[in-house]
Amino acid sequence: MESEIKTLINKRGNRLTRQRQFILDYLHSVAYHPTAEQVYEAVGKQLPDIGVATVYRNLKYLVENGFALQISANDGKARYDGNSQYHFHFICRHCAGIFDIWQVSRKIAKDIAVLGKVEQVECNVYGVCQSCLVETGKRKPEAQN
Repeated sequence: MESEIKTLINKRGNRLTRQRQFILDYLHSVAYHPTAEQVYEAVGKQLPDIGVATVYRNLKYLVENGFALQISANDGKARYDGNSQYHFHFICRHCAGIFDIWQVSRKIAKDIAVLGKVEQVECNVYGVCQSCLVETGKRKPEAQN
């Protein structure tokens, strides 16, 4: 995957810099959708000389060039997703958690493809996640198998 990304970035006249690679590696390694500050803190442990402006600049580059997704959560902070395949997100209005939705995304993208070439699919579904429903007492926990 790294060589594919490097080839694509080089074709665009840019370089896969060390900082960019560390940021991408981090985004690919986490199961959640971190803020720029969280990316900075994590990458800074491996690259202590990286600046916060460098992280923001590289995140912007990665999003604009389709290597990452930027998601606006209801907490006012942009979140980032290292999986740039088109998929939907469920955003909890209570905890601001972001959860990937894959099955519906694939079906809709396939159905839309008959109309032409799908270049981008974006959809955010807002509600309250299961954990918050249980925590607030609005839903009883599911029975464990």
